[in-house]
Amino acid sequence: MATLTEHRRALRSPLLAALAVLLLAACSDAPSDHEIEALVQNRYAGRALMAKRYFGYDNNPFLLRDIKKTNGVKKGDNEYIAYVTFNYVATMSFAAWRLKVAAQGKNLDAELQTEIPYEIYSEVRDHQFQMGQSFPYQEQLTLVKTDRGWRLKGLESE
Repeated sequence: MATLTEHRRALRSPLLAALAVLLLAACSDAPSDHEIEALVQNRYAGRALMAKRYFGYDNNPFLLRDIKKTNGVKKGDNEYIAYVTFNYVATMSFAAWRLKVAAQGKNLDAELQTEIPYEIYSEVRDHQFQMGQSFPYQEQLTLVKTDRGWRLKGLESE
C-alpha cells in the first residue's frame, strides 16, 4: 500500500507540469492557434452582423472552415504576424442564392459585390458555385497584444 508521501509525490509532478504550462501560456509572446482562429471567425461574423444592422439582412452564402496558422513571426514587443489559411465554403448553390436574392427584390449584381466575401469575389462572380464548394484563401494578419489579450491590428478597441 502506498504511503502518504508517495501519494504526494505522485500528485506533485502532474500539478507542477500543469502550472508550468499555464505560466508559459500567460507569458507567451505569440497567440495560440485557437486565439487566431477565434479572431478570424469573429471578424467574419462581424461582417455579417454589420450587413444585418445596416441593410436588415445578410445574404452571404459562405462560412469559414479549416482555419490554420501556417507560420508566425514576433514583431516588436506587442505585435505578431500570423500567416493563416482557411476555406470559404458555400452553404447553398449559386442558383439557390440567386432565388433568395430575387425573392427579396434585390439586384443580383449589387448583392454579388456586397455579400460575397471580397477575398473570393473575383472567383465566384463569373461562374456558378455549388453548395459545399470550397474556396481556399490565405492571409497575413497583424495581431497586437492588449490588456484584454490578442486583437487584430486596427480592431484593438473591440
